[in-house]
Amino acid sequence: MRIDRTLLLSAALAVLLAGCDLSGTYEKRAAEAISSVGQRAATEALLAPASTTAAPATLSLRLPASLDNEGKTTLKSDDPSFNPPFVAIPGLTTTIERLLDDDAGKFAAAYVYLGAVPKADKKAVDVQAEVQKQVATAFPAANWQDVQLGPALPGKHLSVSGPQDFQTADAQGARTTAKLDGQFDLYFHETPTHFVFIGFRAPKAQATKYTLTDAIKAALSTVDAGS
Repeated sequence: MRIDRTLLLSAALAVLLAGCDLSGTYEKRAAEAISSVGQRAATEALLAPASTTAAPATLSLRLPASLDNEGKTTLKSDDPSFNPPFVAIPGLTTTIERLLDDDAGKFAAAYVYLGAVPKADKKAVDVQAEVQKQVATAFPAANWQDVQLGPALPGKHLSVSGPQDFQTADAQGARTTAKLDGQFDLYFHETPTHFVFIGFRAPKAQATKYTLTDAIKAALSTVDAGS
């Protein structure tokens, strides 16, 4: 059977044109896809590879990589830095401390706080009010605000900034306490059985160098309520 070469070429041209977006939409979508991949890669770089559970609850999240790595220290409950200096977080089970340097080469500690308290007959508003009352002794404007955790989990967020006591270290590793300009963010979520707290605290100089604001935002987007 003889094939008409003109028809064959015409068909091939039609296929090529069908896949060619003369309006530039293809290029736009390709650029958007590349940008999306780049954003996801940048977000992944901010996060630790594995999730951490806010025991004993099932809530988990991926912590900022700059805090959850081999340089971290998990503090014991009797360590003076286990809780923030101005509040005892209910049900606090895990405090991670990580010494970070600033642009001037000075080291100060940043913290992750994870806790969960059984609900029993407690009410969420009462637990939140007690925490707010304690924080308000140092930061009178402290107040809870609505926030979303993970893909669609309702939560509360308490954020304060200003002078706070932080552990610092010199070049020889000698520790001391210094009052530095810092940021404290505490997140609250109610599961069927527990009130869960996730907190972050860091000196602003170190937080700026290690882009902790972006890292914490990325971490909160990974919050998972589990099964």
